[in-house]
Amino acid sequence: MRRTTKRYGILLAVVCLIAGLIGGCQAIGGVDLNKALLSSFDMKTMEGKGSVEVSLELDEAALKEAGPDSAAMAAFSQMKLSFDHIKQESTQVASVKGALEVAKKSIPFTAYISPEALTVLPEGATKPFTISTTDLADPTGEGLYDGVDMKWMTDFQKKAADPNYIKPLYEYLLGKMPNPSKLKLESGNETINGESVYLHHVRADLDGKDILPLLRTFILNLMKDDQAMKAVIAQYYDVIQGAVNSFIPADMSGDDELSSVLGAIRSILQNKEEGVEVVQTEAKQLLVILLVMLDSEGTEAVKFLGDKSSMTVDLYVDNNMKVRKSVANLLLAPTETDASPLKSIRVKSSFENWNVNGTVKADTISTAGALDLMKLDGPEQALEAIKPESALYKFLKDDLHVTRKTGYFYVMPQEELDEYTAGWAAYSDNGVTMVPARSLAANLDMDLAWDAASQSVVLTTADGKHSIRLTAGSSKAALNGSTDLSLERPAVVEQGSFYVPLRSVAEALGANLQWEAESSSIIVTLD
Repeated sequence: MRRTTKRYGILLAVVCLIAGLIGGCQAIGGVDLNKALLSSFDMKTMEGKGSVEVSLELDEAALKEAGPDSAAMAAFSQMKLSFDHIKQESTQVASVKGALEVAKKSIPFTAYISPEALTVLPEGATKPFTISTTDLADPTGEGLYDGVDMKWMTDFQKKAADPNYIKPLYEYLLGKMPNPSKLKLESGNETINGESVYLHHVRADLDGKDILPLLRTFILNLMKDDQAMKAVIAQYYDVIQGAVNSFIPADMSGDDELSSVLGAIRSILQNKEEGVEVVQTEAKQLLVILLVMLDSEGTEAVKFLGDKSSMTVDLYVDNNMKVRKSVANLLLAPTETDASPLKSIRVKSSFENWNVNGTVKADTISTAGALDLMKLDGPEQALEAIKPESALYKFLKDDLHVTRKTGYFYVMPQEELDEYTAGWAAYSDNGVTMVPARSLAANLDMDLAWDAASQSVVLTTADGKHSIRLTAGSSKAALNGSTDLSLERPAVVEQGSFYVPLRSVAEALGANLQWEAESSSIIVTLD
Protein backbone atom coordinates (compact mmCIF):
# COMPACT_ATOMS: atom_id res chain seq x y z
CA MET A 1 0.00 0.00 0.00
CA ARG A 2 2.87 2.39 0.81
CA ARG A 3 4.39 1.71 -2.59
CA THR A 4 1.10 2.50 -4.31
CA THR A 5 0.69 5.70 -2.28
CA LYS A 6 4.20 6.81 -3.23
CA ARG A 7 3.49 6.16 -6.89
CA TYR A 8 0.28 8.14 -6.80
CA GLY A 9 2.21 11.01 -5.17
CA ILE A 10 4.70 10.99 -8.03
CA LEU A 11 1.82 10.72 -10.46
CA LEU A 12 0.06 13.74 -8.99
CA ALA A 13 3.17 15.87 -9.36
CA VAL A 14 3.59 14.74 -12.95
CA VAL A 15 -0.04 15.52 -13.80
CA CYS A 16 0.25 19.03 -12.36
CA LEU A 17 3.24 19.68 -14.60
CA ILE A 18 1.42 18.20 -17.60
CA ALA A 19 -1.29 20.82 -17.25
CA GLY A 20 1.35 23.54 -17.24
CA LEU A 21 3.18 22.09 -20.21
CA ILE A 22 0.05 22.02 -22.34
CA GLY A 23 -0.78 25.54 -21.23
CA GLY A 24 2.67 26.80 -22.11
CA CYS A 25 2.54 26.36 -25.85
CA GLN A 26 4.24 28.94 -28.03
CA ALA A 27 2.48 30.64 -30.94
CA ILE A 28 0.76 28.32 -33.40
CA GLY A 29 -0.88 29.44 -36.61
CA GLY A 30 -0.86 33.07 -35.51
CA VAL A 31 -2.50 32.28 -32.13
CA ASP A 32 -0.16 33.30 -29.31
CA LEU A 33 -1.30 30.96 -26.53
CA ASN A 34 1.03 32.47 -23.95
CA LYS A 35 -0.51 35.87 -24.57
CA ALA A 36 -3.99 34.34 -24.42
CA LEU A 37 -3.28 32.62 -21.10
CA LEU A 38 -1.67 35.71 -19.63
CA SER A 39 -4.75 37.72 -20.57
CA SER A 40 -6.55 35.94 -17.74
CA PHE A 41 -4.66 38.25 -15.37
CA ASP A 42 -6.48 41.18 -16.95
CA MET A 43 -9.85 39.64 -16.14
CA LYS A 44 -11.22 41.64 -13.20
CA THR A 45 -14.89 40.72 -13.56
CA MET A 46 -16.80 38.15 -15.58
CA GLU A 47 -19.70 35.75 -15.73
CA GLY A 48 -19.30 32.11 -16.62
CA LYS A 49 -20.31 28.52 -16.20
CA GLY A 50 -18.63 25.15 -16.19
CA SER A 51 -18.38 21.68 -14.76
CA VAL A 52 -15.94 19.09 -13.46
CA GLU A 53 -16.68 15.37 -13.81
CA VAL A 54 -14.75 12.58 -12.10
CA SER A 55 -15.12 8.89 -12.88
CA LEU A 56 -13.26 6.17 -10.98
CA GLU A 57 -12.93 2.66 -12.37
CA LEU A 58 -12.83 0.35 -9.36
CA ASP A 59 -11.91 -3.27 -8.83
CA GLU A 60 -14.90 -4.57 -6.88
CA ALA A 61 -12.98 -7.46 -5.30
CA ALA A 62 -10.17 -5.16 -4.11
CA LEU A 63 -12.73 -2.58 -2.97
CA LYS A 64 -14.21 -5.06 -0.50
CA GLU A 65 -10.76 -5.43 1.06
CA ALA A 66 -10.14 -1.67 1.24
CA GLY A 67 -11.67 -1.34 4.71
CA PRO A 68 -13.21 1.94 5.95
CA ASP A 69 -12.01 3.93 2.91
CA SER A 70 -14.11 1.85 0.54
CA ALA A 71 -17.36 3.71 1.31
CA ALA A 72 -15.96 7.12 0.33
CA MET A 73 -14.25 5.71 -2.77
CA ALA A 74 -17.47 4.05 -3.94
CA ALA A 75 -19.53 7.18 -3.20
CA PHE A 76 -17.26 9.38 -5.32
CA SER A 77 -16.79 6.86 -8.15
CA GLN A 78 -19.14 8.93 -10.32
CA MET A 79 -19.26 12.64 -9.52
CA LYS A 80 -20.11 15.84 -11.33
CA LEU A 81 -19.73 19.36 -9.96
CA SER A 82 -21.72 21.86 -12.04
CA PHE A 83 -21.22 25.61 -11.87
CA ASP A 84 -24.39 26.84 -13.56
CA HIS A 85 -23.66 30.54 -13.04
CA ILE A 86 -20.41 32.08 -11.85
CA LYS A 87 -20.40 35.78 -11.01
CA GLN A 88 -16.94 37.28 -10.42
CA GLU A 89 -17.48 40.77 -9.02
CA SER A 90 -13.76 41.35 -8.49
CA THR A 91 -10.60 39.33 -8.10
CA GLN A 92 -11.60 38.69 -4.46
CA VAL A 93 -15.40 38.54 -4.55
CA ALA A 94 -17.48 35.97 -6.43
CA SER A 95 -20.56 33.79 -6.18
CA VAL A 96 -21.51 30.43 -7.66
CA LYS A 97 -24.82 28.69 -8.19
CA GLY A 98 -24.53 25.02 -9.04
CA ALA A 99 -25.07 21.42 -8.02
CA LEU A 100 -23.12 18.37 -6.89
CA GLU A 101 -24.21 15.13 -8.50
CA VAL A 102 -22.85 12.19 -6.55
CA ALA A 103 -23.99 8.73 -5.42
CA LYS A 104 -27.06 9.04 -7.68
CA LYS A 105 -28.10 12.20 -5.83
CA SER A 106 -28.27 15.85 -6.87
CA ILE A 107 -27.38 18.47 -4.25
CA PRO A 108 -27.92 22.07 -5.44
CA PHE A 109 -25.89 24.77 -3.68
CA THR A 110 -24.97 28.44 -3.69
CA ALA A 111 -21.58 29.76 -2.61
CA TYR A 112 -20.09 33.18 -1.92
CA ILE A 113 -16.41 34.00 -1.49
CA SER A 114 -15.10 37.25 -0.06
CA PRO A 115 -11.71 38.37 1.26
CA GLU A 116 -12.82 37.12 4.69
CA ALA A 117 -14.46 33.75 4.08
CA LEU A 118 -15.99 31.13 1.81
CA THR A 119 -19.69 30.58 2.60
CA VAL A 120 -21.73 27.71 1.17
CA LEU A 121 -25.48 27.10 1.47
CA PRO A 122 -26.41 23.65 0.13
CA GLU A 123 -30.03 22.66 -0.43
CA GLY A 124 -31.35 20.92 2.67
CA ALA A 125 -29.20 22.92 5.12
CA THR A 126 -31.04 25.10 7.64
CA LYS A 127 -28.06 27.47 7.90
CA PRO A 128 -24.97 28.19 5.79
CA PHE A 129 -21.52 26.71 6.40
CA THR A 130 -18.49 28.96 6.38
CA ILE A 131 -14.71 28.74 6.57
CA SER A 132 -12.40 31.74 6.89
CA THR A 133 -9.73 32.43 4.30
CA THR A 134 -7.18 32.05 7.09
CA ASP A 135 -8.39 28.52 7.77
CA LEU A 136 -8.38 27.79 4.03
CA ALA A 137 -4.65 28.56 4.09
CA ASP A 138 -4.22 26.03 6.94
CA PRO A 139 -7.10 23.54 6.45
CA THR A 140 -5.64 21.02 8.91
CA GLY A 141 -6.61 23.29 11.78
CA GLU A 142 -3.53 22.01 13.61
CA GLY A 143 -1.80 25.36 13.84
CA LEU A 144 1.06 24.33 11.61
CA TYR A 145 2.61 27.77 11.97
CA ASP A 146 1.99 28.38 15.67
CA GLY A 147 4.85 30.41 17.11
CA VAL A 148 6.00 31.56 13.65
CA ASP A 149 5.53 35.13 12.46
CA MET A 150 3.46 34.69 9.29
CA LYS A 151 3.21 38.39 8.43
CA TRP A 152 5.08 37.70 5.21
CA MET A 153 2.34 35.29 4.14
CA THR A 154 -0.40 37.79 4.97
CA ASP A 155 1.42 40.49 3.01
CA PHE A 156 1.91 38.12 0.08
CA GLN A 157 -1.79 37.19 0.02
CA LYS A 158 -2.74 40.87 -0.06
CA LYS A 159 -0.36 41.57 -2.94
CA ALA A 160 -1.43 38.42 -4.80
CA ALA A 161 -5.02 39.72 -4.78
CA ASP A 162 -3.79 41.94 -7.62
CA PRO A 163 -3.34 39.56 -10.60
CA ASN A 164 -0.61 41.80 -12.01
CA TYR A 165 1.59 40.93 -9.02
CA ILE A 166 1.65 37.22 -9.94
CA LYS A 167 1.71 37.80 -13.70
CA PRO A 168 5.54 38.10 -14.06
CA LEU A 169 6.08 34.70 -12.39
CA TYR A 170 3.44 33.03 -14.56
CA GLU A 171 4.87 34.71 -17.66
CA TYR A 172 8.37 33.48 -16.80
CA LEU A 173 7.23 29.86 -16.34
CA LEU A 174 5.08 29.85 -19.47
CA GLY A 175 7.96 31.18 -21.52
CA LYS A 176 10.13 28.19 -20.56
CA MET A 177 7.57 25.51 -21.33
CA PRO A 178 8.01 23.56 -24.58
CA ASN A 179 5.32 22.74 -27.12
CA PRO A 180 3.70 19.31 -27.00
CA SER A 181 4.35 17.43 -30.25
CA LYS A 182 0.64 17.06 -31.03
CA LEU A 183 -0.95 20.46 -31.63
CA LYS A 184 -3.87 21.27 -33.88
CA LEU A 185 -5.49 24.58 -34.84
CA GLU A 186 -8.95 25.14 -36.31
CA SER A 187 -11.14 28.25 -36.45
CA GLY A 188 -14.89 28.57 -36.52
CA ASN A 189 -18.00 29.56 -34.59
CA GLU A 190 -18.60 28.29 -31.05
CA THR A 191 -21.54 28.93 -28.74
CA ILE A 192 -20.77 30.95 -25.60
CA ASN A 193 -23.75 31.57 -23.30
CA GLY A 194 -26.13 31.02 -26.19
CA GLU A 195 -24.27 33.40 -28.53
CA SER A 196 -22.33 32.29 -31.62
CA VAL A 197 -18.74 33.58 -31.41
CA TYR A 198 -15.89 33.17 -33.93
CA LEU A 199 -12.99 31.52 -32.06
CA HIS A 200 -9.64 29.86 -32.72
CA HIS A 201 -9.67 26.29 -31.42
CA VAL A 202 -6.29 24.92 -30.29
CA ARG A 203 -6.06 21.26 -29.23
CA ALA A 204 -3.07 19.74 -27.44
CA ASP A 205 -2.69 15.99 -26.85
CA LEU A 206 -0.35 14.12 -24.54
CA ASP A 207 0.08 10.45 -23.76
CA GLY A 208 2.27 8.64 -21.24
CA LYS A 209 5.43 8.48 -23.35
CA ASP A 210 5.40 12.25 -24.03
CA ILE A 211 5.67 13.32 -20.41
CA LEU A 212 9.29 12.70 -19.44
CA PRO A 213 10.92 14.47 -22.44
CA LEU A 214 8.70 17.53 -21.97
CA LEU A 215 9.48 17.79 -18.27
CA ARG A 216 13.20 17.47 -18.88
CA THR A 217 13.11 20.20 -21.54
CA PHE A 218 11.15 22.50 -19.24
CA ILE A 219 13.65 22.10 -16.38
CA LEU A 220 16.62 22.59 -18.69
CA ASN A 221 15.03 25.75 -20.11
CA LEU A 222 14.69 27.12 -16.57
CA MET A 223 18.35 26.38 -15.84
CA LYS A 224 19.70 27.99 -19.01
CA ASP A 225 18.37 31.53 -18.53
CA ASP A 226 20.21 32.94 -15.48
CA GLN A 227 19.13 36.53 -16.03
CA ALA A 228 15.44 35.73 -16.28
CA MET A 229 15.62 33.62 -13.11
CA LYS A 230 17.39 36.39 -11.22
CA ALA A 231 14.80 38.91 -12.38
CA VAL A 232 11.97 36.76 -11.02
CA ILE A 233 13.77 36.21 -7.72
CA ALA A 234 14.35 39.95 -7.39
CA GLN A 235 10.67 40.60 -8.17
CA TYR A 236 9.56 38.46 -5.21
CA TYR A 237 12.57 38.95 -2.99
CA ASP A 238 10.59 40.53 -0.16
CA VAL A 239 8.45 37.38 0.06
CA ILE A 240 11.47 35.07 0.03
CA GLN A 241 13.32 37.07 2.65
CA GLY A 242 10.21 37.37 4.83
CA ALA A 243 9.66 33.62 4.73
CA VAL A 244 13.28 32.89 5.66
CA ASN A 245 13.26 35.45 8.49
CA SER A 246 10.05 34.00 9.93
CA PHE A 247 11.48 30.48 10.19
CA ILE A 248 15.03 31.47 11.13
CA PRO A 249 14.98 33.76 14.19
CA ALA A 250 17.39 36.66 14.35
CA ASP A 251 18.86 35.33 17.60
CA MET A 252 19.61 31.93 16.08
CA SER A 253 22.38 30.53 18.23
CA GLY A 254 24.02 27.21 18.83
CA ASP A 255 27.32 25.46 18.46
CA ASP A 256 26.03 22.91 15.95
CA GLU A 257 26.76 23.23 12.24
CA LEU A 258 23.08 23.59 11.24
CA SER A 259 22.54 26.64 13.45
CA SER A 260 25.64 28.26 11.99
CA VAL A 261 24.49 27.64 8.42
CA LEU A 262 20.95 28.91 9.05
CA GLY A 263 22.26 32.01 10.79
CA ALA A 264 24.60 32.69 7.87
CA ILE A 265 21.73 32.35 5.36
CA ARG A 266 19.62 34.89 7.23
CA SER A 267 22.57 37.27 7.42
CA ILE A 268 23.38 37.00 3.69
CA LEU A 269 19.77 37.65 2.69
CA GLN A 270 19.86 41.05 4.37
CA ASN A 271 21.78 42.21 1.29
CA LYS A 272 19.44 41.90 -1.70
CA GLU A 273 22.13 41.74 -4.37
CA GLU A 274 23.99 38.94 -2.59
CA GLY A 275 20.72 37.30 -1.62
CA VAL A 276 19.49 37.05 -5.21
CA GLU A 277 22.73 35.27 -6.17
CA VAL A 278 22.37 32.80 -3.26
CA VAL A 279 18.72 32.05 -3.94
CA GLN A 280 19.41 31.51 -7.63
CA THR A 281 22.27 29.13 -6.85
CA GLU A 282 20.03 27.11 -4.52
CA ALA A 283 17.19 27.12 -7.07
CA LYS A 284 19.46 25.70 -9.78
CA GLN A 285 20.67 23.00 -7.39
CA LEU A 286 17.07 22.03 -6.74
CA LEU A 287 16.46 21.83 -10.50
CA VAL A 288 19.46 19.49 -10.82
CA ILE A 289 17.92 17.31 -8.10
CA LEU A 290 14.63 17.30 -10.03
CA LEU A 291 16.44 16.11 -13.14
CA VAL A 292 18.00 13.27 -11.18
CA MET A 293 14.59 12.37 -9.76
CA LEU A 294 13.12 12.31 -13.26
CA ASP A 295 15.79 9.82 -14.30
CA SER A 296 15.06 7.58 -11.30
CA GLU A 297 11.50 8.08 -10.02
CA GLY A 298 10.24 9.72 -13.21
CA THR A 299 10.81 6.63 -15.35
CA GLU A 300 8.84 4.58 -12.86
CA ALA A 301 6.05 7.16 -12.81
CA VAL A 302 5.76 7.20 -16.60
CA LYS A 303 5.74 3.40 -16.65
CA PHE A 304 3.09 3.53 -13.96
CA LEU A 305 0.96 5.82 -16.14
CA GLY A 306 0.72 3.18 -18.84
CA ASP A 307 0.07 3.44 -22.56
CA LYS A 308 -3.62 4.15 -22.06
CA SER A 309 -3.13 7.31 -19.97
CA SER A 310 -3.70 10.54 -21.86
CA MET A 311 -4.58 14.20 -21.55
CA THR A 312 -6.30 16.47 -24.04
CA VAL A 313 -6.81 20.22 -23.64
CA ASP A 314 -8.98 22.34 -25.94
CA LEU A 315 -8.66 26.13 -25.76
CA TYR A 316 -10.97 28.49 -27.62
CA VAL A 317 -9.39 31.91 -28.15
CA ASP A 318 -10.98 35.03 -29.66
CA ASN A 319 -9.28 37.55 -31.96
CA ASN A 320 -8.25 39.63 -28.94
CA MET A 321 -6.20 36.67 -27.71
CA LYS A 322 -8.52 35.97 -24.76
CA VAL A 323 -9.48 32.44 -23.75
CA ARG A 324 -13.28 32.25 -23.85
CA LYS A 325 -13.74 28.52 -23.38
CA SER A 326 -11.65 25.55 -22.26
CA VAL A 327 -12.22 21.79 -22.15
CA ALA A 328 -9.81 19.29 -20.60
CA ASN A 329 -9.92 15.48 -20.54
CA LEU A 330 -7.54 13.48 -18.36
CA LEU A 331 -7.28 9.69 -18.16
CA LEU A 332 -4.93 8.03 -15.67
CA ALA A 333 -4.80 4.28 -16.27
CA PRO A 334 -1.84 2.79 -14.35
CA THR A 335 -0.39 -0.47 -15.60
CA GLU A 336 0.34 -1.52 -12.02
CA THR A 337 -2.01 -0.80 -9.13
CA ASP A 338 -0.77 -3.37 -6.59
CA ALA A 339 -3.68 -4.10 -4.23
CA SER A 340 -5.39 -0.76 -4.78
CA PRO A 341 -9.05 -0.98 -5.86
CA LEU A 342 -8.51 2.08 -8.09
CA LYS A 343 -7.88 0.96 -11.68
CA SER A 344 -8.23 4.28 -13.49
CA ILE A 345 -9.31 7.91 -13.05
CA ARG A 346 -11.05 9.98 -15.69
CA VAL A 347 -11.50 13.74 -15.19
CA LYS A 348 -13.30 16.10 -17.56
CA SER A 349 -13.62 19.85 -17.05
CA SER A 350 -15.32 22.50 -19.13
CA PHE A 351 -15.54 26.27 -18.58
CA GLU A 352 -16.64 29.30 -20.57
CA ASN A 353 -16.95 33.00 -19.76
CA TRP A 354 -18.72 36.14 -20.96
CA ASN A 355 -19.32 39.74 -19.89
CA VAL A 356 -15.58 40.00 -19.23
CA ASN A 357 -14.69 43.18 -17.32
CA GLY A 358 -18.31 44.25 -17.49
CA THR A 359 -20.57 45.17 -14.57
CA VAL A 360 -21.05 42.05 -12.41
CA LYS A 361 -22.62 41.80 -8.95
CA ALA A 362 -22.07 38.63 -6.94
CA ASP A 363 -24.97 37.11 -5.00
CA THR A 364 -24.16 37.44 -1.30
CA ILE A 365 -25.08 34.91 1.38
CA SER A 366 -25.83 36.08 4.89
CA THR A 367 -23.50 34.52 7.46
CA ALA A 368 -25.96 35.12 10.32
CA GLY A 369 -26.08 31.89 12.32
CA ALA A 370 -23.59 30.21 9.97
CA LEU A 371 -21.65 27.18 11.18
CA ASP A 372 -17.87 27.58 11.08
CA LEU A 373 -16.58 24.29 9.64
CA MET A 374 -13.32 24.59 11.57
CA LYS A 375 -15.12 24.96 14.90
CA LEU A 376 -17.51 22.03 14.67
CA ASP A 377 -17.33 19.52 17.52
CA GLY A 378 -17.88 16.74 14.99
CA PRO A 379 -19.91 15.65 11.96
CA GLU A 380 -22.94 15.12 14.21
CA GLN A 381 -23.15 18.89 14.76
CA ALA A 382 -23.13 19.49 11.00
CA LEU A 383 -25.91 16.94 10.47
CA GLU A 384 -28.05 18.72 13.05
CA ALA A 385 -28.15 21.70 10.65
CA ILE A 386 -29.30 19.56 7.71
CA LYS A 387 -32.81 18.27 7.10
CA PRO A 388 -32.87 14.43 7.46
CA GLU A 389 -35.05 14.04 4.34
CA SER A 390 -32.61 16.00 2.14
CA ALA A 391 -30.26 14.45 -0.41
CA LEU A 392 -27.30 16.08 1.35
CA TYR A 393 -28.13 14.43 4.69
CA LYS A 394 -28.56 11.01 3.07
CA PHE A 395 -25.29 11.40 1.17
CA LEU A 396 -23.30 12.33 4.26
CA LYS A 397 -24.94 9.79 6.56
CA ASP A 398 -25.66 6.81 4.31
CA ASP A 399 -23.04 7.07 1.56
CA LEU A 400 -20.04 8.76 3.19
CA HIS A 401 -20.84 7.50 6.69
CA VAL A 402 -19.42 10.69 8.20
CA THR A 403 -20.60 9.69 11.67
CA ARG A 404 -18.97 6.27 11.41
CA LYS A 405 -16.38 5.54 14.07
CA THR A 406 -13.68 2.96 13.47
CA GLY A 407 -11.48 1.12 15.93
CA TYR A 408 -8.61 -1.30 15.34
CA PHE A 409 -7.67 -3.86 17.98
CA TYR A 410 -4.70 -6.18 17.87
CA VAL A 411 -5.70 -9.50 19.42
CA MET A 412 -3.05 -11.45 21.35
CA PRO A 413 -3.22 -14.68 23.36
CA GLN A 414 -4.39 -14.05 26.92
CA GLU A 415 -1.22 -15.46 28.45
CA GLU A 416 0.87 -12.83 26.63
CA LEU A 417 -1.03 -9.88 28.11
CA ASP A 418 1.13 -7.93 30.56
CA GLU A 419 1.35 -4.54 32.21
CA TYR A 420 2.71 -2.96 29.04
CA THR A 421 0.05 -4.25 26.62
CA ALA A 422 -2.95 -4.13 28.94
CA GLY A 423 -5.15 -1.12 28.30
CA TRP A 424 -4.69 -1.00 24.52
CA ALA A 425 -4.41 -4.58 23.22
CA ALA A 426 -7.27 -7.06 23.02
CA TYR A 427 -6.86 -10.71 23.96
CA SER A 428 -8.62 -13.95 23.15
CA ASP A 429 -10.29 -15.89 25.96
CA ASN A 430 -10.98 -19.30 24.37
CA GLY A 431 -12.27 -17.70 21.19
CA VAL A 432 -14.00 -14.72 22.82
CA THR A 433 -12.27 -11.39 22.16
CA MET A 434 -11.96 -9.14 25.20
CA VAL A 435 -11.11 -5.45 24.68
CA PRO A 436 -10.22 -2.61 27.08
CA ALA A 437 -13.38 -0.56 27.70
CA ARG A 438 -11.47 2.71 27.75
CA SER A 439 -9.76 1.98 24.42
CA LEU A 440 -13.07 0.89 22.87
CA ALA A 441 -14.70 4.15 24.02
CA ALA A 442 -11.85 6.27 22.67
CA ASN A 443 -11.84 4.55 19.26
CA LEU A 444 -15.61 4.77 18.79
CA ASP A 445 -15.93 8.27 20.27
CA MET A 446 -18.11 7.04 23.14
CA ASP A 447 -18.43 8.50 26.60
CA LEU A 448 -17.18 6.29 29.43
CA ALA A 449 -18.28 6.67 33.03
CA TRP A 450 -16.53 4.61 35.72
CA ASP A 451 -18.20 3.76 39.02
CA ALA A 452 -15.49 2.55 41.41
CA ALA A 453 -17.97 1.57 44.13
CA SER A 454 -19.81 -0.94 41.93
CA GLN A 455 -16.81 -1.75 39.70
CA SER A 456 -18.85 -0.93 36.59
CA VAL A 457 -18.59 1.19 33.48
CA VAL A 458 -21.25 2.86 31.33
CA LEU A 459 -20.49 3.29 27.61
CA THR A 460 -22.65 5.84 25.73
CA THR A 461 -22.56 6.36 21.95
CA ALA A 462 -21.71 9.81 20.58
CA ASP A 463 -25.29 10.45 19.49
CA GLY A 464 -26.57 9.52 22.96
CA LYS A 465 -29.02 6.97 21.55
CA HIS A 466 -27.50 3.87 23.14
CA SER A 467 -25.73 3.06 26.38
CA ILE A 468 -24.61 -0.12 28.10
CA ARG A 469 -23.62 -0.74 31.72
CA LEU A 470 -21.19 -3.58 32.46
CA THR A 471 -20.04 -4.76 35.87
CA ALA A 472 -16.86 -6.67 36.63
CA GLY A 473 -17.58 -10.34 37.21
CA SER A 474 -21.14 -10.19 35.87
CA SER A 475 -22.32 -12.03 32.73
CA LYS A 476 -25.26 -9.61 32.45
CA ALA A 477 -25.32 -6.03 31.16
CA ALA A 478 -27.95 -3.29 31.17
CA LEU A 479 -28.70 -1.98 27.68
CA ASN A 480 -30.20 1.51 27.47
CA GLY A 481 -30.86 1.49 31.20
CA SER A 482 -33.22 -1.48 31.43
CA THR A 483 -32.75 -4.44 29.12
CA ASP A 484 -30.80 -7.37 30.51
CA LEU A 485 -28.18 -8.49 28.03
CA SER A 486 -26.38 -11.82 28.30
CA LEU A 487 -22.64 -11.59 27.69
CA GLU A 488 -20.32 -14.16 26.10
CA ARG A 489 -17.93 -13.59 29.00
CA PRO A 490 -18.23 -11.47 32.14
CA ALA A 491 -16.43 -8.13 32.17
CA VAL A 492 -13.13 -8.44 34.04
CA VAL A 493 -10.26 -6.35 35.35
CA GLU A 494 -6.95 -7.47 33.81
CA GLN A 495 -3.63 -5.85 34.69
CA GLY A 496 -5.55 -2.86 36.07
CA SER A 497 -7.67 -2.38 32.93
CA PHE A 498 -11.42 -3.04 32.60
CA TYR A 499 -12.05 -5.55 29.78
CA VAL A 500 -15.39 -6.31 28.11
CA PRO A 501 -16.49 -8.99 25.59
CA LEU A 502 -16.22 -7.22 22.24
CA ARG A 503 -18.87 -9.01 20.18
CA SER A 504 -21.55 -8.78 22.86
CA VAL A 505 -20.99 -5.08 23.43
CA ALA A 506 -20.45 -4.14 19.76
CA GLU A 507 -23.56 -5.89 18.47
CA ALA A 508 -25.69 -4.46 21.29
CA LEU A 509 -24.61 -0.94 20.25
CA GLY A 510 -25.12 -1.62 16.54
CA ALA A 511 -21.45 -1.90 15.58
CA ASN A 512 -19.98 -4.25 12.96
CA LEU A 513 -16.88 -6.42 13.29
CA GLN A 514 -14.35 -7.46 10.65
CA TRP A 515 -11.46 -9.85 11.27
CA GLU A 516 -8.09 -9.26 9.60
CA ALA A 517 -6.17 -12.51 9.77
CA GLU A 518 -2.96 -11.04 8.31
CA SER A 519 -2.51 -8.63 11.22
CA SER A 520 -4.44 -10.60 13.85
CA SER A 521 -6.68 -7.57 14.29
CA ILE A 522 -10.37 -6.80 14.54
CA ILE A 523 -11.87 -3.70 12.90
CA VAL A 524 -14.92 -2.28 14.68
CA THR A 525 -17.18 0.21 12.90
CA LEU A 526 -20.07 2.07 14.48
CA ASP A 527 -22.42 4.34 12.53
